[in-house]
This record gives sequence, structure tokens and C-alpha cells, in this order.
Amino acid sequence: MLKAMLSLLFGLLAASAQAAGAPPAVSTAAASHVQSSEIEFEEVGEYVASRSESPEEAEKKAVQDALERAMAQRVTITSQYDDSQVKAGKSSKQFISSYLNTFSGGVVNHKMVGEPEITPMPGRTMKYVVRVKGSITFNGDPDPSFEVRFDPKDDKLKRLGLNHPEFYEGDEVTLSFWSTKEAFIQLIVLDSDNNASLLYPNKHVPVPRKLKPGEIFIYPGDKAESPDLKVVAALPPGKEEAIEYLHILLTKGQPLFSTAEARESDLGPYKVLNLGDRSVMQKRLSKLKRSRWTQMVIPYRIQTRPSGQ
Repeated sequence: MLKAMLSLLFGLLAASAQAAGAPPAVSTAAASHVQSSEIEFEEVGEYVASRSESPEEAEKKAVQDALERAMAQRVTITSQYDDSQVKAGKSSKQFISSYLNTFSGGVVNHKMVGEPEITPMPGRTMKYVVRVKGSITFNGDPDPSFEVRFDPKDDKLKRLGLNHPEFYEGDEVTLSFWSTKEAFIQLIVLDSDNNASLLYPNKHVPVPRKLKPGEIFIYPGDKAESPDLKVVAALPPGKEEAIEYLHILLTKGQPLFSTAEARESDLGPYKVLNLGDRSVMQKRLSKLKRSRWTQMVIPYRIQTRPSGQ
């Protein structure tokens, strides 16, 4: 499968950009009744695809439905949405529900068994049914006091997070947050095809920062410190809209990823650090004690700018 380029990219000096933003974040700081173990599962998922959706998209959403059911039946989750709203519709909400489950208490590794069953439905829609087999790895309990926070630290500050709820292609993006515990920062972007890209650290900031409790982190931050660094919203080739996910990942002790293990590729004047698909992140997290990491997942939408704007 060809890999689509990710929407949040860090630009070179020649890059030109403007403003951008953030929808609902999903906190994965809390999950209950989990132990250090691996639970195997086999689950059926289904999805009814509209006429505009491709077979690949429908199959992927049916798999996500199976994973959601597997997690819902095997672990009690206490995760929460951020208080902003996603404007991306039904498919985005399904993605978010999947993220709540797969990243809250355990890390899911899976594969599809056999081929999907495809049944014509009324209104020229198609029902996809898939069978998924895999395992959920729990490596201890989370630290309920270890959180990514967006609330302001004082009355002078506005709410933190992404600088806008949605983006047009070419918009410049900023991010701000703080942590309740001392931790290393990693920012990872996942696209709608589950490809992962390392946004921070990068060639401009090769060593991830260790954030102190209560300290506000702003990215890209001080232009005097990194004048060549920009975060720019960009659509995958051939798409007019994309829904993707920014993972603010905090780890105690050591960072989860380094720039050395990411593969650099070009997208016009921008650079992308590819890590592989989502399973790379999931497998790495499954080996780390659950109390040693937390994250906030922010879905966002990027679309082409209307003509005349």
C-alpha cells in the first residue's frame, strides 16, 4: 500500500505558511482494571459504506469497529474527550472512538482473518463484515495523575492546545500544553492510512525536551531559537480534505522515538520524518510500563482553501 504524506509538516526556510488549529482531544491518562498481561481476541466488525467511500476505506472502518468491540468487552476504560467539538462528521467520530479504545488501557496488535464479506444494501450502499484476530497488551496500570493539560495556568493566558479548530492547506500551526509530571515530549502525527510521522524531535530540534511539571511547552516556540522551523498544514497528494491525528506523547525516563530511526522524505519544500505505520507506535508502547507514559490525541481536519480567500 502506498503511503500518503502526513498533514502536519515541519517546513524549511523557504516554506511559506499561515495560521491553523485543533478539534477534540482524547486523553489517555486513565484506564481501570488492567493488569500486566496479554489478552488474545477474535472479533467481528462491520461497516456500511456510502457510495462515495472506497473499498479500502470501508474495510478499514470495519476493522476499527472490530477493535472497538474487542476493547469494550475486555477492559473498563475511563478516558475523556476534550471540551471542543469535532466538525468532521460520522467517520471522524468512529476514528476517535477507535482511538479512545486502542490507546487507553492497552495496546492492540491485530490482523484481518480471511477476506471481508461484502453485501449490497438499500440506497446503493455496501455492508462490509470483517473478522479480526489479535491481542491486547497491558503492561501495568496507568498513573492517573500523569496528564497532558490544556487549561490555562493563569488569568492572562487563553486556553492552550492547537491555535485553531480546523486548518486550510498552507496554514501555520502552533501547539501549547503542560504536563502534570516531569516527562520527555514527542509529537507524532498519524494520517488516515495509519502512517506515523515524527513531528518532534526533528532535524531542527534533534533532542526532545524534558518538560518540568507545570511548565508550558509551546511548539514551534521561539523563532530566535529555531528560525527555520515551521509547522505547516498540508494535504496528501490528490486530496481536498483529510482528517488526521496529532499524538502528544509524554514518557518518563527516556523518549520513545529518536530522529535516527525515522526516514526523511520530501513533500515540496517540506520534510517529513516517517516512522512506519501505527503498529510501530503500538508495539513500542506495549513494552513500556503503562505508568511511564501518557498522551493526548487531537483529531484535526485540513481542507483546501476556497477560491478567492
